[in-house]
Formats: sequence, C-alpha cells, structure tokens
Amino acid sequence: MAGLHDPNELRFNGSGYTGTLCQHGHAVGPPYQVGDLVFYGGPPYHHVTIVYQLLQQGRTAEVWSHGHEGGPVLVPIDYRSDRREVRRYF
Repeated sequence: MAGLHDPNELRFNGSGYTGTLCQHGHAVGPPYQVGDLVFYGGPPYHHVTIVYQLLQQGRTAEVWSHGHEGGPVLVPIDYRSDRREVRRYF
C-alpha cells in the first residue's frame, strides 16, 4: 500500500492486530495530523481510530471509529476516557 511495509504480513487484507500497529510508527502529541492513529484501552490496546479532521489548530480532532456493526462513525478524539497514545506512520 503506497510502498509501506505491511507489519502483519497479510497484504493489507483488512485483518490484523491493533498491538502490531502500535509497535510501528512513532508516538506524537498535539498538534495531531490527519491520518494519525489513536489508541485506546490497555495496554494491550483494545481499539484504534484514525484522525479525520483537525479542530483548534490540531490540538483536538475528530476520528473515524469502527467498533460496532453500525459502520464507521465520526466522533471526538476523546469520545472514550481511555485514550492512551497517538502514533504517526508517515
């Protein structure tokens, strides 16, 4: 996918493990960027979202979450109280 290494070696088929994602990239603080991954729970982490839209000069954001059968939803970055870290991969 765009020349990036597939950490799960599954050819980016949609399967994978949140913990593997967290072993790559690098931790960042605000300001966030579109495309950053946000990890919640644990450790080990239980859920990951992706930053979609920045608010207030990148210090807060909205993220896409797909943690239920209803499909992805756009929510504030702190919609869960167990946010742990934000990681960047590019």
